[in-house]
Amino acid sequence: MKKSILMSALIILLLSGNIWALEYAGGNIHGFISQGYLDSSDNNFLADTHSGTFQFREMGINYSREILSGLRGGFQLFSRDLGDIGNNEIEIDWAYLDYNYRKWLGVRLGKMKTPMGFYNETRDFDISRVNVFLPQGVYNEGWRDSFTAKTGVGIYGKIPMNQLGDLKYQAQVGEMDIEEDGGIAKFTDGQTHSTTLDFDVDTTYAAELQWETPLPGLRIGVSGNWFDYDHYFSTNDTTYWRNRTEQAFWIGAGITPEEWAFLAGMGFLPPVPTTYEEYQAYGVDMIGLRIEMPVENYYYILSAEFVWGDLTLAAEFAQDEIEYKMMAPLPYGTLIERKFKFEGYYYSAAYRFTEWFELGTYYSVFYPDCTDKEGYETQRIYDVPREINWSKDTCLSARFDINQNWILKIEGHSIDGLAVMYIIDQDKNKDESLDVDKDWNLFAFKLTYTF
Repeated sequence: MKKSILMSALIILLLSGNIWALEYAGGNIHGFISQGYLDSSDNNFLADTHSGTFQFREMGINYSREILSGLRGGFQLFSRDLGDIGNNEIEIDWAYLDYNYRKWLGVRLGKMKTPMGFYNETRDFDISRVNVFLPQGVYNEGWRDSFTAKTGVGIYGKIPMNQLGDLKYQAQVGEMDIEEDGGIAKFTDGQTHSTTLDFDVDTTYAAELQWETPLPGLRIGVSGNWFDYDHYFSTNDTTYWRNRTEQAFWIGAGITPEEWAFLAGMGFLPPVPTTYEEYQAYGVDMIGLRIEMPVENYYYILSAEFVWGDLTLAAEFAQDEIEYKMMAPLPYGTLIERKFKFEGYYYSAAYRFTEWFELGTYYSVFYPDCTDKEGYETQRIYDVPREINWSKDTCLSARFDINQNWILKIEGHSIDGLAVMYIIDQDKNKDESLDVDKDWNLFAFKLTYTF
């Protein structure tokens, strides 16, 4: 019912002609609706893109107004569909009260956009950029549902520094949402050969500083997010966990298969077990276990942007220090304990040639574990292709402003590596191995109406 109401409202607005905003009860109503098409030469990017898919849409409608002098309130209803993420479910994207006490101090209370780099807070505002997808090295589309916003309290402000420019700041404390069927769950399930059961997220923190330098058009920033959560999942019946069952058996037995065979030949032991079912008969079974995985994250982004007339240059570098343990019920105990860093960066350029045409490009790199850039350690631990541990993306985007409300974007990607995909979305060969290609292309088309 909620889906049809939101869709109907937006369709009515589409048919009402060229408008930029609506007014209601002393406030402003804005909204957007977009429909896209994705097609990839190989692999699947967050949906069934290898076959081509129209499961790529977004819509939202927001309302804001001044309640009292200095006090504003508002909310946005948002829906998206990207493969089996979102599925057109309507959610509250943001909803908060904002009290601007002074230029140097404001307070927000409610569900707020999370400051992560320069563009996370405006990523659903399609009209603000030339690209269909923000660079995946910093703005991972698969994790967007968790990193977009948090619910809590925040402060912000802008401090003039005279000849040195201005300093903007934000600080937030609250809770972030990590859904059992969301992007982080799908990413982890693919690597760990498991099915997510639940997430328990601790209080999260975010902060940002932006320096608007004396040089017109140049701003530099740093942002950080710190969050911990417990991830609970169940191991699936896969070759990976059958092999882990074999390893657990021999560790528990305390002898080698050769020593067992010798004792079996002497009549002291039965024949050497060699299959999963035989290990299972001895009470060792790594399939169907409930695993607890505490995860700690310390996420930082360095940002720079320079706007000179119709030219925009930008670069950002992100690093996340991650520490986790996989803890199974006794007698198995801790299965894996790791501390590593993921790393991503990009540099981009965009130029608006006319009022209706803009061209942009970027080169984006992402390493889920920058201590293992060739992927050999990841392949050994998780039994996945080593190419899953990097992505190097060259992108070219074209934007056509049909009028003040309608925008068409066409985008192409040439990608080396598999890190921005979900493993569980990929096709498999007859032997159950992944049918993926290291080098592949992605094409995206997107038509957006904004008012």
